[in-house]
Amino acid sequence: MGYAIKVSGIALLYLGLSIACSAKAEQSVAVEISASSIQVIAHGSFDDLSIGITGPHGYGFQKSYENTQTTLPISELDLVNDGYYHYEAIGIKFTGGTRVVDGNGREPGSLMRASIVKRKSGRFQVVNSSIVALNPEEKSGE
Repeated sequence: MGYAIKVSGIALLYLGLSIACSAKAEQSVAVEISASSIQVIAHGSFDDLSIGITGPHGYGFQKSYENTQTTLPISELDLVNDGYYHYEAIGIKFTGGTRVVDGNGREPGSLMRASIVKRKSGRFQVVNSSIVALNPEEKSGE
């Protein structure tokens, strides 16, 4: 009898961990780079999806989207200078709660919408007006 209870407890613990891990895996942001475009894909439900790109000669691109996937053609990005570019894609899911914050550019005691933030960053190179994906030095995080 005691053995059956232990086995049941272990099975329930494993099931709980599996559910928690799969719920966490549902929320992520991916970036796929090809010679002619950059695709940003949100896995899971986000309220805001944005991408920022910086590069040589003060290049900067920033755009937010309400959908969960977007493809940016190289022609829209206006990547005219050869060199290395860095990107960061961010997915934000508002949880419905609020929290009190002190600082971070806000007055002490200000309310901030609680959220889950997922990030994916990395770099690519532009050579002769084509994007060259680099081996992943990418970082992802929350």
